[in-house]
Amino acid sequence: MASNSNLVTLPKQKTFTNSIFARVRLATQSDAPHLHKLMYQLADFHSILPIFTATEASVASNLFENNPHKPFESVTSLILEVSPKPFLNPKTTQPFFDTIEKTINLDVPIVDKEVLDFQTSEGDNEDVYVAGYVLFFPNYSGFFEKPGFYMDNLHVRECYRGKGLGKMMFSAVASEAAKRGFSMFDWNVTSWNTKTIGFYVKLGAQEIKDFRVYRLSGQALKSYNTTD
Repeated sequence: MASNSNLVTLPKQKTFTNSIFARVRLATQSDAPHLHKLMYQLADFHSILPIFTATEASVASNLFENNPHKPFESVTSLILEVSPKPFLNPKTTQPFFDTIEKTINLDVPIVDKEVLDFQTSEGDNEDVYVAGYVLFFPNYSGFFEKPGFYMDNLHVRECYRGKGLGKMMFSAVASEAAKRGFSMFDWNVTSWNTKTIGFYVKLGAQEIKDFRVYRLSGQALKSYNTTD
């Protein structure tokens, strides 16, 4: 993937009219800047920016540089890209993951006002933009025979929502879990996010009732460090 410094100068916004070409592929280290921006957007959506401490460097380190595991064996991210024209390099033979592509016909135009922040590149095609991501990792429950995946983040940039792109990423992870014979595919949804809850229910998900999520973090977690 070419460096962003070589990309052509773009207008501040771009309008997609008739159709868009979408692709879900395995994220690489060069995607860290865009992943961090997307994580920030998701934290802002959930009103948790005061506790958001991820940096571009930490994303690159934790997901790629200092992650010795193969994709799907540890924390893994898939990137959603869109373009107004076909991708020049389909990348269908990407190691560890078969890239998924789809053409989406538009009923109404899409106006992307963040193209300067989310432009990527693909060979000679500079008209490619990151539209979302999903972040997940293997988990295990003593109640089941086999492990599963836990999805920590799934985010589609606002102007691209309602086009089936979130389902495209979700299905990619669920498919990988099914191929591996996993027992489950888990995630959390905030109780006030009824639209997203409905989205997952339509995809076949069931709510696990009578459970609450608890967390130790910050000073509460540090207090258990007996080496200090």
